[in-house]
Amino acid sequence: MLTPYYECKELLLVYFGESRTNNLVSSAVAGIFASCFSLPFDNMKTKLQRMKMDQHGNFPYKGIFDCCWKTLKNEGPFKFLVGLPTFYFRVAPHAMITLLVSDYLKTQLIAK
Repeated sequence: MLTPYYECKELLLVYFGESRTNNLVSSAVAGIFASCFSLPFDNMKTKLQRMKMDQHGNFPYKGIFDCCWKTLKNEGPFKFLVGLPTFYFRVAPHAMITLLVSDYLKTQLIAK
């Protein structure tokens, strides 16, 4: 989350300069990265939590790696990102607030 934030902030200096707009847009982009990288793990966790035994008493997955492999094999790689827009609106505000408060505190501490 930090690397995309600072890289985007650096790239947007040309357009916005050192401004709150730059910080806000950069933190939104960092939220996109945070969502894209954490959603596959969240989807696997949810599949493991919701799995039910079949008629023979076996669970469909043996663990996180088995769940990941079977999802990739049977459903394809895009199944890992199901629900991305909803997940973004859940995760991005947290990422944005964290990064904006961090930047604000850093400027306040350096200024004093």
